[in-house]
Amino acid sequence: MVEIEREIPADFVTYTSEGLCSISYPPELIDMTAMQEEIFEGVKETMQATDPEIDLESFQYVFNGIIPTDNETNAFLLVSVEPVALGMPLGVYYQYLEEECKHGAEYFMGFRLHSLAKTVVGGREAILMDFQTLDRELGESRDLILYMIKDSLLWEVNCSADPEDFEDYEDTFYSILSSFRILTNWRSRWTM
Repeated sequence: MVEIEREIPADFVTYTSEGLCSISYPPELIDMTAMQEEIFEGVKETMQATDPEIDLESFQYVFNGIIPTDNETNAFLLVSVEPVALGMPLGVYYQYLEEECKHGAEYFMGFRLHSLAKTVVGGREAILMDFQTLDRELGESRDLILYMIKDSLLWEVNCSADPEDFEDYEDTFYSILSSFRILTNWRSRWTM
């Protein structure tokens, strides 16, 4: 396993969610967290239309923001958390993702897996997935997602951009992912 270690640029801003997590991001990112319920109501509807069996009640958005780009698109950052089976090790979730990726084209238009690997971030084991999809409404997207499990909660940090912009933001995305930390006192703040 290779650890994701990127120096966090000095001008990055650090967001700390009340006892949940911390993450650093570039100063040009626009924090959309205050508007996240409104923004993601449509996302939830789309997800449920795609998979009516999906349970989104326990899915929590912790942080989200956009980075305006030069060509009138945006790069996105999203941190979410949801329960997983009690005691599920990260290796089992990795196997699940491997299997899902084999069938990715059945679920998502234009699905292309660039990589799926086990890694370490801040001393904690993680999974890093790099893939591309096409959404009828949102267009093409290339996503770099970090997964971590702690205390039966799955943390997901998603950095996303238009495939044409991805290389411009790849280093920034890796710096963002390198900065992510699950805080030790999260349980006292967690509400479902």
